Amino acid sequence: MAVIDRGWSWVVSAACFVNMLCVIGLYRASGVIYSAIIDTFGVTREEATWPFSLAGTIGLLVSVCNGILCQLFTIRTIAISATLVSSIGLALCFTAHEVLPLTIYLGFIYGKLSINSIILYRIKIYIIWNITGFGIGIINVSCLIITCQYFKKYKTIAIGVLYAGTATGSFILPPLIEYLLKIYGLRGTFLILSGICLQGMVAAALYRPQELDDAKPNKCEEKLKFASKPAQIISKWVIIFRFRIFYLIWITYAVYHFTYFIFPTVIVDYASDLNIKTNKGVFLLSGYCIGDLCGRLSCGWATDVLRIKKKYVIIASFLLQAVILLITPFYNSYIFLMFVSAGVGYFTGCLMPQWPVIFADYLGLTHLPFAIGTVLTLTGFLPFCFPYIIGYYRDIKGSYSSLYFTCAGINLLAVLLWSLEHLFVDRPINSPS
Repeated sequence: MAVIDRGWSWVVSAACFVNMLCVIGLYRASGVIYSAIIDTFGVTREEATWPFSLAGTIGLLVSVCNGILCQLFTIRTIAISATLVSSIGLALCFTAHEVLPLTIYLGFIYGKLSINSIILYRIKIYIIWNITGFGIGIINVSCLIITCQYFKKYKTIAIGVLYAGTATGSFILPPLIEYLLKIYGLRGTFLILSGICLQGMVAAALYRPQELDDAKPNKCEEKLKFASKPAQIISKWVIIFRFRIFYLIWITYAVYHFTYFIFPTVIVDYASDLNIKTNKGVFLLSGYCIGDLCGRLSCGWATDVLRIKKKYVIIASFLLQAVILLITPFYNSYIFLMFVSAGVGYFTGCLMPQWPVIFADYLGLTHLPFAIGTVLTLTGFLPFCFPYIIGYYRDIKGSYSSLYFTCAGINLLAVLLWSLEHLFVDRPINSPS
């Protein structure tokens, strides 16, 4: 018998919290490691962005595999395996000082860069970091699926708790990583972070998968029957493209992901440009993560308890985040930047739990693994642009100010699109609240 919104459901929610903290929380501390790569390897900011951009890309691109994996293995097996892969990837970064002549990879990654200007041992860390990115992509979607299986009424709250693990890790890990870098250096720090990541396997062992059962069929859905398993899997994947709302969610998730990646990656360096010392700048990430954590935990109460429509929460979050980003370049005090970081973090946190919930509401649990995986995979091509964008604004234009204006503009685009949400709705499987 399925257990929904009670009992073991909250044990699974807590397990997802720990798994996200130990694995994806490490990735969210990218701002500190980003600065360490610049100092350790003497690279440009554009080059230093590549490990994290590609890790995010790989993590998003492999997300579509979750739909297939869920047809073949249990969520528990998938989550444990992915956590192990992430830990191995971080541990291998310890060997990043060795020479690794991968010409094909260099050509693919560095396109316009001169190979003669690249130290090959530096690139090994880029490659191995993306092994971790593979594990991150699988773990992220696995935690979302298992949470949606166990919750209905309190789904947004539960997903907020899940994502609070990422925010909590992002809050406590930057100062820890800063300390480890001083004591053990970049390579030794990766080895210790691998051990932290490995703790997520214990949490994943607590998952008890339940069957994905749907409510009523949607008019977009056709009951296609195939004898072969591959044909059945393909039919379940193709059908999500028949929902108009799928495209709205995809586009606005890409807008959300742009700010989600760009802001925490550059905020420490932006503070450095304003003559704020790095040991103080890293606490801007902590402020961002505190706001993020509060947003993830509070938005569920707004939608599940106060019954505020998710559409309005999404519109308000994008709008207020745009306002904060617009005023950021006009002030340069450390206190103001702390409020900016906390504000952007809060509204990013409010948006984070909404995506899997609106997928489940509009498309149903049956389509959830493929819908989430496909959107993350399609968005996975976006981070290829991030190093060039960051490099253009900072290394060429000499300032991050215009980058903040750009982030604000695309957030306003998301506000406009969600204001027109009624034009994209076919007929929801479950009426979203």
